[in-house]
Amino acid sequence: MRVFISHWSEERALAAALSDLLGSVRGVESWYSSSETSGMGIGDWRKQIEKELQACDAIIAIVTPQARNNQWLNWECGFATGFERGRATGKPRSESGPIPVIFYVESDELPRTLTERQWFDGTSAAGLNSLLRGLQELQGEASAASPALSSEPLAEYFEAISPLLPRLRQLAMFEGEFHNLKAAKGLRGTWYSLWTAVDESGEKILTRNVLEAWTTGERIRWLGQGRKDADGERIPYPMEGILSGGRKMPLTWWSPGEADWCGTAMLQVDREGQYMEGSWQGLSFLERKKRTRWQTMEGRVFIERREEDLPRDEGDLPT
Repeated sequence: MRVFISHWSEERALAAALSDLLGSVRGVESWYSSSETSGMGIGDWRKQIEKELQACDAIIAIVTPQARNNQWLNWECGFATGFERGRATGKPRSESGPIPVIFYVESDELPRTLTERQWFDGTSAAGLNSLLRGLQELQGEASAASPALSSEPLAEYFEAISPLLPRLRQLAMFEGEFHNLKAAKGLRGTWYSLWTAVDESGEKILTRNVLEAWTTGERIRWLGQGRKDADGERIPYPMEGILSGGRKMPLTWWSPGEADWCGTAMLQVDREGQYMEGSWQGLSFLERKKRTRWQTMEGRVFIERREEDLPRDEGDLPT
């Protein structure tokens, strides 16, 4: 079995480590373009890569925070799943298609060509063992009588990639975790919020507001319609934050009124992007008899796409 490893050329060390690991499976050999023995030379790289894609039996794509947007990786995976491969080789497409091996990338951040594929975690021993067992199955060799997979190649693999992982984690903080633009775009539009206040006497509903959300490349922004002023007009309050790869949303907010409040909130967004809840805390300076003192409050916040889905009263609040 010949395996094509699609990767970003600057992550050659990852491809080399994975290639060595795949080689521990009987009957499996791999090819990747940045290898010194790949045969890639000066000339039309696209034709050389097409030739290797046509000759392979399986394609593995290494997906990292930077590589997931790499045009070559996306082109190779698209070519592998497209009509061109079947027409060029005269062979049916592999039922499995390209196999993503991910490093600090959420499954919903995979390139479009890989979104419906079974993926494997390149930092997980269990995930990699499943991948290797799957390659055995593709060869028709996996059975009760198949030789057990050795732990030594896996240990060598982790030894090879361990110096690379801290940088990948750092990149994930900014490429996916710091602000997940793709997921944030799904949160744009109108929302309905309910804010409670919690103190020693218990929890009470504080206010209900309409919110409008939009996102930039770096931030998600909200504009809420708060309490009414003396003229009966709603006082807007802005909030700003990020949506992490884990769908957590830390926010800062500013609310003018009889007293100026500022604060923070931490929300958890559900996978469907229709509901979020969390906690908040606020701080204000209050002038009393020419003396400035702090006033603090805290509570919970619930945000729904539909106003009727919010708690009706204190007895309806989730515990």
